[in-house]
Amino acid sequence: MGDRGTQASSDRPGWQNGCGSRQRSSEGRTGSRRLIVLDASSAVELLGGSPAAVGVATIIESERGTVPAHFDAEVYAAFRRRFRQGLVDRDRLEFVARRLPSLPVERVSLTSLLWEAHLLADRLSSSDAFYVALARLHDCELVTSDGRLARDAFDLAHIRLITAPETSL
Repeated sequence: MGDRGTQASSDRPGWQNGCGSRQRSSEGRTGSRRLIVLDASSAVELLGGSPAAVGVATIIESERGTVPAHFDAEVYAAFRRRFRQGLVDRDRLEFVARRLPSLPVERVSLTSLLWEAHLLADRLSSSDAFYVALARLHDCELVTSDGRLARDAFDLAHIRLITAPETSL
């Protein structure tokens, strides 16, 4: 996976002005944290402790995250599936169930995204369409570790593909 991500065309409205830059106050200081959409695959990497988790954690700490409301169900379902397959143990599943609700991301109602997701659903899975719709709504970056989503949506939104760091042998 040498492809680290693909940028959408720079003719998207507002693209040149920081992709959703927002000001916030932190202990009396004003700083800028970009808004990003985090997809379920990135959260699975983070909560599963994969090699890509460090990259996802860095992004969550330095950016403001937003997700469609189905995010928690999708992430939990991925771990539940892995548990049934014997790929993770009950401790990991319980860790995910406890930690997932406290991930510092804003959950956005699906109803506000439904029409845009509908328009995108011929090219993307129904679930992925909501992440892309949210990124388009806020004109911001979609962070994913899903290579297929990155390929399928490269011209629909700005995509940051998170992969595990390459290691030398």
